[in-house]
Amino acid sequence: MGTGHSQDFISANRYSVEELRQAVQGRSARLVPQLALALLARKQYPEKVEDLRRVLIDERLDSRLRSIAAQELGRLGTEEAQQALTQVPYPVEPDLAQ
Repeated sequence: MGTGHSQDFISANRYSVEELRQAVQGRSARLVPQLALALLARKQYPEKVEDLRRVLIDERLDSRLRSIAAQELGRLGTEEAQQALTQVPYPVEPDLAQ
């Protein structure tokens, strides 16, 4: 089964990390930011936690987008992801960091 996302209708593999990063920032006509972030979270690449952390702390972005970033960090469950959740400049619900 691989990554567990084999039944996704839109594959994250169709887009580069950079293309998804641009879409998250609202600079794409092809993808809305929320979908781009969900796809970015499904990709395996070294800077994923940092990308999600950047979205989480960017108060210029929509709160729903930042919420998705927090959820994805929590889903990762790594020490690095949990650290990213606890170092944001505003309160994060404790359940998201577990």
